Amino acid sequence: MSDLPAKQSPVPPRVMFLTIGKAPREDMVPEIAALIDLPMEVHQMGILDDLSHRVIEDLTATEGEPVLVTYLPRSFRIRLSRAGVASRLNAILARFRPNEYDLVVILATGFTDQIVVKGPVLNAHYAMESALLSLMPSGQKIGVIHPHVSLLSSPYAGFSAWNALHVTAKEGDRHELLAALLELSEADVVLLPSMSYGEEDYRILTKVTQKPVLLGRRVLGGAIRMLLLTGRSGSGATLSRQVRERLASLTTRQTQILDLVCAGQSSRQIAKALSISPKTVEVHRAHIMTKIGTRSTTALIATVMGHGEDENSA
Repeated sequence: MSDLPAKQSPVPPRVMFLTIGKAPREDMVPEIAALIDLPMEVHQMGILDDLSHRVIEDLTATEGEPVLVTYLPRSFRIRLSRAGVASRLNAILARFRPNEYDLVVILATGFTDQIVVKGPVLNAHYAMESALLSLMPSGQKIGVIHPHVSLLSSPYAGFSAWNALHVTAKEGDRHELLAALLELSEADVVLLPSMSYGEEDYRILTKVTQKPVLLGRRVLGGAIRMLLLTGRSGSGATLSRQVRERLASLTTRQTQILDLVCAGQSSRQIAKALSISPKTVEVHRAHIMTKIGTRSTTALIATVMGHGEDENSA
């Protein structure tokens, strides 16, 4: 009988999804978790959990005040004061123990106020901004679709680095989404930043337009996945050290292309999103596969997603 200790299974990372409404958000978090496609322990909390109607009313925005929009049960929409959201978020984050979670995700695009955390945090707003900065040269036109007219006057509607066109369309409303797309005919890329937009909204748009469409949930899911895989979340035990080191060796452009390959984009779609030629994309893809140690796109995606090891390790 061997005296060697039994090999322990890796502990999945603990990820806290912190919403500005009430938890659980079964309309949102499971879809984002499916996009991440990694073993993880999902936790949810909302800043309005266990609050009385009177306290929630005190957090609603007054006329002219910066607004964040969320939903309560039964799809009731509520306009919250951004300052009130910041206060509640900081109060909740202060209760977390240091490194209680491997990653805290703030599910609120448009929220840019300062927060104090005791561990790794990912703000959905900054994830969206980073994606735009990586994919879109400044000066290009972006078409931004918002779910509510009150968001058009918020600071989030700016996108000062780009020539932004802003319209509104209700989530899941095919007629409104297609009408918004017509208004954005001059845009180079279409953006659905609000976390309330889901895969169905994305499918409605991508079926009728050749323009790149960025869905906030997809961007956030990709950012979370990258943080977990590279260990920058406080976990990172999902991939082998060898694969993580190879991922770290990729250039910024190669990382951008790899993210889009894993999101199911073709070389032609990637080329359009990055304003480069399909041939250049193919060259980068070949270099990426060489660095990661795979011979096919299927093996590349499987390795990066933690479902397989590189083909050169045998």
